[in-house]
Amino acid sequence: MSLQQTTPVPNLLFDFFLPDLKEVELKVLLVVIRKTLGWVEKKNNRQRKQIERISVAVLSMNSGCSRRAISGAIQSLIDKKLLIVYDSRGNKISDPDVRKGKFTLYFQPVLKYGEINQIRKNVLNAKAESSLDSKQILPNTNKETELKKDKENTSHNSTSIHSSNPHHIINHINRIKYYE
Repeated sequence: MSLQQTTPVPNLLFDFFLPDLKEVELKVLLVVIRKTLGWVEKKNNRQRKQIERISVAVLSMNSGCSRRAISGAIQSLIDKKLLIVYDSRGNKISDPDVRKGKFTLYFQPVLKYGEINQIRKNVLNAKAESSLDSKQILPNTNKETELKKDKENTSHNSTSIHSSNPHHIINHINRIKYYE
């Protein structure tokens, strides 16, 4: 397989953000990565593009999503600090009302380990705190109920790490260890 005509997608997207992105957010982010990092600029010493003008129509055409869904995804990606949007003067636009009706928007993906490390830690801490505080009780399926009964019958005093720490928190903790 030849890698000459490919787009480099930062591993951080796959290793950390992929589980938390909605489908439309992922599609928009991938289109932005393709339009920026997917192009080598001959005039700029063969460096990858860092920013590119992309219309909502192009995002819609390339992602297969509606304009409304794309607008929401852009805002969500901005809120998650994965995307920066600029106007034609180079001003950051984080408010959807300011972006509305503008045809010249410049997009920059933010998927660099150094720039996003603190954001990643903040997101993980917030998720860990909210999932430990909210102790949701969901109904068990038949299989889960049977397994629970079997477990109670075999060991009355032993506790599982999963009973105090939900599985998704353990995965996030492992990701933190991997990147530090």
